[in-house]
Amino acid sequence: MIFDDVAELMTDQMKAGKSAARLARIFQVERKTIYSYRDGCCFRLTYNFLCGLHYLGYDLALVKREKEL
Repeated sequence: MIFDDVAELMTDQMKAGKSAARLARIFQVERKTIYSYRDGCCFRLTYNFLCGLHYLGYDLALVKREKEL
């Protein structure tokens, strides 16, 4: 699920030495939001979030399933 993936990404980035303040500048959010991302909380998929992922070397893709529900 995307929330788990984002939580893992934030944890890895923080372990790699990026501070919550630096990640907050990259994603243009407050530090407490970065901690929420890290904890796997829900978030809004904004343009700033997509740009932050792109800056860190990740892309988000929308893939069509074979069958509709």
